[in-house]
Amino acid sequence: MSILSLTAVMLFTMLLVMLTNIVRHADDKVRMQNAADAATYSGAAVLARGMNSVAFANHLQAESLAMTALLRALDDRGSPSARHLLPVMRTVLGTPETVAPVTTDRLLANYQRDVIRIFPELAQEATHEIAMRHGLPQGRLPRALAQARTAPTSQFGQRGPQPGVLWQSRGTAVSRIDEADPLNRTLPVIDPALDGSDWARLPDLGDRQTVARVRRLEMATQALRTLYNGLPAPRRQDASLLGDATRFLNRLLEVEYPNTNLPMLLRSEGASDTWRDYSVLGTVHRAYDREHGPRLYVNRVSQQSDAVTFAQAEFFLPRPRYRCCPWAEETPTGVVNHTDPWPRDWNSFSQTWTVRLVPADETAALTILQTPPPSPATGMRPPTLNGVMPLDIERVNTH
Repeated sequence: MSILSLTAVMLFTMLLVMLTNIVRHADDKVRMQNAADAATYSGAAVLARGMNSVAFANHLQAESLAMTALLRALDDRGSPSARHLLPVMRTVLGTPETVAPVTTDRLLANYQRDVIRIFPELAQEATHEIAMRHGLPQGRLPRALAQARTAPTSQFGQRGPQPGVLWQSRGTAVSRIDEADPLNRTLPVIDPALDGSDWARLPDLGDRQTVARVRRLEMATQALRTLYNGLPAPRRQDASLLGDATRFLNRLLEVEYPNTNLPMLLRSEGASDTWRDYSVLGTVHRAYDREHGPRLYVNRVSQQSDAVTFAQAEFFLPRPRYRCCPWAEETPTGVVNHTDPWPRDWNSFSQTWTVRLVPADETAALTILQTPPPSPATGMRPPTLNGVMPLDIERVNTH
């Protein structure tokens, strides 16, 4: 009886250790996957803000040209306010091409180029910071620390820090490429202006400049009409004011800035067949958790690689949402749907870019998971996935 009792106790002990080991590893997997989801979403959200910043500057360029044209027309009529504001607008727009075709004093264009260069770096830092915070005990920052990446290694326990990396869906880490390359940069926009650097790398720059000029003319004309309608009634009684302002606007667009102060364009206008331009994949890395019951269980994978989880997000322009109430209304001209006043066009003037998590592309994930991660995850060992097919990645996809 004593032998049977001892055997039963040993079996139950082994079962308890096994269950504890499984539960701990399952819990760790869930925590790391949550970290990958949050880190990837945060990095993609920064890129969406970058796209909104580019769109905002596109609108501001058109509005600045329209404002300058209207101020010139008012200045001709002796307006002292217009005379004081014109130098400010000249500073914003920069030196006309009739004076110097290529200069570095066009503020709005410089701002957009800074967005293209800086926001991928910010996205990478945001991804890493969120991953690191999820690696802290209970996700809490130690006192007197503003960022997890500056926390001592000892704060992360025996497994060490949990870095995160944001990747382009093409397999290159975000901000680790030449962001001046218009065909491969992270933010999928191009700069058609003559004083930029994209013209030397784009074979179809002339076609893109034509598109940019047409869109700038449309937006500037609309902005001029809006500014004119906002003038005091006595000013609007001047029948020739709008016509003079329009002539000044045409001079600005066709003579002074025909090839500069152009709006940035999307690298590709369609969303269906260019998903790679608008998708990023995030990975979170950490040493494997130790085995609970090391004499009974051995994780041989941990001897060759580290734990990694992944998620994919895309930044996109959402469709307008229906607004209540009512959802739709019958009118003499037909049914009118009540929706948010969002633009419906997929272009670089829309300022409603947002983010969502999506199922990871199996081929991209398979490539990225086997690639040694760059800084800040340098030294983490990628898994060896010899013989693994994209279909196998699809089976373990978490979204």
